[in-house]
Amino acid sequence: ILRGRHYAGPWSLHKEACLEQDMLHVLALPQARRCDIAGLILFALTGARRMKPHWRLLQTRNLTVTASEPVPVQVDGDVVATLPLEFEMTGQAVTWK
Repeated sequence: ILRGRHYAGPWSLHKEACLEQDMLHVLALPQARRCDIAGLILFALTGARRMKPHWRLLQTRNLTVTASEPVPVQVDGDVVATLPLEFEMTGQAVTWK
């Protein structure tokens, strides 16, 4: 779930993400294998603008994420909750419950 254009410095996962918008940008990878994560890192580091064909990019104000079992969720590198979670834009902030 992306809120801003840049991630961990000058790297970008979506050039249209913007803090001034009240939208969440969701980059969904159907699998999170090591090769998928490596592809995501390479995408960010090289500034590539072509996503893998099986990646999905969505824009929304609300998002519910579920799983068949509890899965830890990280926000800025810290585990903050477990799935299922509802994310939404509240003013200029992303909230979850």
